[in-house]
Amino acid sequence: MKIFVGNLTEGSATYIKGIKDEQERERLIKEDNGLADRFLFSCDDNTILITPWKINQDFKSDTERILNLKNIINLAPINNTVALSKDIEDDKELFKKLAALIKEANARGETVSIFAYCNTLEFRSLILELKERNCQFETPEMPEREFYWTVAFLDSKGGFRQVVQMISGWKKEVKMPWGIICARPAEARKIGRILFKQGKGFVVKTNWGQAGEGLMIIRRNNGFAEYEDASKFLKAQFEKEDYWEKYPIIIEEFIPPDLKIGGGAPNVECFIDKNGRPQVLYTCGMRMTREGVFKGVEIGKDALPSAIDKKIRQVGKVVGENFSEFGLRGFYEVDLQAGLDGELYCLEANIRRTGGTHVFEAARRMFGADFWKNKYFVSNNFYVHEALKSMSYEKLKEVLAEILYPINKKPAGLIPTIVNVLPLSAIGYIVLGDSKKDTEKIEEKFKEILDRYAGKK
Repeated sequence: MKIFVGNLTEGSATYIKGIKDEQERERLIKEDNGLADRFLFSCDDNTILITPWKINQDFKSDTERILNLKNIINLAPINNTVALSKDIEDDKELFKKLAALIKEANARGETVSIFAYCNTLEFRSLILELKERNCQFETPEMPEREFYWTVAFLDSKGGFRQVVQMISGWKKEVKMPWGIICARPAEARKIGRILFKQGKGFVVKTNWGQAGEGLMIIRRNNGFAEYEDASKFLKAQFEKEDYWEKYPIIIEEFIPPDLKIGGGAPNVECFIDKNGRPQVLYTCGMRMTREGVFKGVEIGKDALPSAIDKKIRQVGKVVGENFSEFGLRGFYEVDLQAGLDGELYCLEANIRRTGGTHVFEAARRMFGADFWKNKYFVSNNFYVHEALKSMSYEKLKEVLAEILYPINKKPAGLIPTIVNVLPLSAIGYIVLGDSKKDTEKIEEKFKEILDRYAGKK
């Protein structure tokens, strides 16, 4: 039996707590709680999936049918805060039920394994509490107790920069943009001037940003003729949110991306097993907005040029070997930038499952380990459209019927992955086909259907 704790919001908690505006904090918590729907696509048979909100039953049934999943139990706590693991502990009935299910499996002689989206301190507290109740289980993706600190350290922008700069001293294939870790906003503004005077753009990142949140890109061609203009803009932005004062700030050179290579943002996701061996799971192109906000991934044949694919696999493994020496275990990924100068640059790491993991796991379950040779997958985890406002899941299926997987009983089409965000006029989805061209056609048709439904066409 497996237990999966979908604590997505918990992984962003440090960043969220640094936001001044209470309404904005609540909006982000709601958005992230809704995104936990996608963890259905990471489940195996006989899994207890715990999410902040109960998953729509019809959506759950449809997903189980598509993935041929059996015996998935979905549980959710009464209260929904930024920390799902703590919500589970605080919900006495839910915690009691979870402990009982583990002990029943123990009595049957079954192996019980517990996983989480992110190995947070709150998740560790939940694990310790279950052990106090004499529950027997494994946690194969958690670092040992003395190395648990490495999750937060390597997941931070500053921690990753320090480790990769160290690696680049002896591994020339591992590169980073020029950058500095700053203690205060005033210091960051002074560092920015150095790059601006050289005619270069620069990226400003809070130490705990997630998926493009807490990030700014400053370039001459986006409205800043003089550095004084950019400095005033930065000062105003730094004063808006507490996290700029509370946490370190990373300033690094903006690398103009080669959009022909994975959209300019190739990525490699990996896993360190319990013996400390890193292995590459998959490579992909990340779908990023111009402002640096992550939307989804592209995985499949020709998603990346073969030479680039080979190189970022090497980078992922080298980084993982060093992460392993820090005691890290479980998932990690490395975000890279393909520069117009022909170089690949490491930008940051996420020490957890990511917004692409469920796409990879669904693809592997549906088509086997070599799915990428014959199929192409694209995803969007939060697509906003006015047509989705107040739309039910049942209505969504009706509106999108002609493009839903499988189209004419063939292995192609759109699969909703996140529907708990429909009240926010949004949806998450995967589109799959035999090629990138196929998926582009289906995705374009999807947008045309919503436009037509909203009366735009």
